[in-house]
Amino acid sequence: MRNRTGQPAAFGGCALLVAGLAAGCLLLAGGCASPAGQNAARAQYRRPGLDSRSTAALDEFRKSVGPFMRKENIPGCAFALVDERGLLWAEGFGHAGGPERTRVTPDTVFRVLSISKVVTAMAVLHAERDGLLRLDEPITTYLPNLRLRSHYEAHPERRITLRHLLSHTSGLQAEPMRGNSLEPLGTFEAHVQSIDGSRLRFPVGAASYYSNGGFDLAAHILEVVSGT
Repeated sequence: MRNRTGQPAAFGGCALLVAGLAAGCLLLAGGCASPAGQNAARAQYRRPGLDSRSTAALDEFRKSVGPFMRKENIPGCAFALVDERGLLWAEGFGHAGGPERTRVTPDTVFRVLSISKVVTAMAVLHAERDGLLRLDEPITTYLPNLRLRSHYEAHPERRITLRHLLSHTSGLQAEPMRGNSLEPLGTFEAHVQSIDGSRLRFPVGAASYYSNGGFDLAAHILEVVSGT
């Protein structure tokens, strides 16, 4: 996988906690990167020395992938299972689509898409733990020059918190004006700046509406408070 800057990304797809495998494991569906030295054409990697319980649970999960793909009409996917030691298992299933029908492997490149939201949300929680920010503090604490518009209230930016951004309840539009998913051009700085002055869809906290811009604003706050 590659992230928005074109650099290799560690994992991709939807993050799911998996019970019955190893404690603390994280399953990532959609794409993954195999460990250094692995054969790129190899469809599966499995860490040597797995105990029988983990092996049985893994095999049971693998058997469910094919029927699910057929039911949901999914041509190909890839999974990675990681724990505190790193990659435990990675495997590709099916093909990448198109006339070539290229076989999916652990090295197949997938679009990163909203797996970045999982990373951003985790980073915000780590930043709160480290005292860099607070989930329920108005975002103007960190972005004092931000201004938003609303038919429902004056200065809505003073009510929006990181908790609103991460739960898609801020009222922000789905996409900022610049650098959105339809026109992915320009810098991240210009992308975030284009949120300034935008109009909310509904009062802050009144409803839920999926907002890529909200998560990017949370990422920008992380830049501000961490200095990175």
